[in-house]
Amino acid sequence: MSGPTILLTRPGPASEALAQELSQKGFVPFIEPMLTVKNLPVDLPDLSAYQALVFTSANGVRAFCPLSSRRDLPVYVVGNRTKEEASVSGFQDVRCGGGNVKALADLLKKDNPGTILYVRGQHVARPLLPLLPEMEIEEVCVYLSEKSKKITESLWKKLAAGEVDAVLFFSARTACTFVDILLEAGKGDLAGGIKALCLSDEVLKSLSVLSWEKTYVCNMPERGEMIALLGRVYGEKEENE
Repeated sequence: MSGPTILLTRPGPASEALAQELSQKGFVPFIEPMLTVKNLPVDLPDLSAYQALVFTSANGVRAFCPLSSRRDLPVYVVGNRTKEEASVSGFQDVRCGGGNVKALADLLKKDNPGTILYVRGQHVARPLLPLLPEMEIEEVCVYLSEKSKKITESLWKKLAAGEVDAVLFFSARTACTFVDILLEAGKGDLAGGIKALCLSDEVLKSLSVLSWEKTYVCNMPERGEMIALLGRVYGEKEENE
């Protein structure tokens, strides 16, 4: 007997990695990205002018690496997934902010590394610069995430047949995109048979226009906590969480 079908809405690489983990835990992942990440052909500033780099997403790390071979600068990241991506990409000194932008800002204030280059996408869930008005920070946008305008016929069929048990939402933009697609198709009622698992309260607010079977919010805005939450929702044994 197959396990619950879990809809994964993150951009391709992130969903593919997550799908492997969920499959090992007995879930049936279905990948349908609500956002498509596109790297921008930008010219980075002279990195010798900076004492540290900041990334608030793994996408930022992936977009930066083809643009520069520099891996010697200290790197500050928002969470464990971005930390893993930076480490795999060759950065040696990676410091993690604890899962959210406020904690990252606090870490930067504490370390005060000097002039910082914040490498980010065009859309961020929470701006970093307003939290650090006294620090020297410059920004460079290296990627954008475009909203999907439709979903595949195979997903429509699964939704109509009640074959999607839960959906994972890691960002407000992803959640809004999914909601908009359902509403524009006049099929908002399909959410009534689906559990929605959200990375944060902000993400949950983006879903409030629809009536879901049940909604859940992670205790911490971390990828690992999302997996643990899914395990708790479906009664997964603690040793498998």
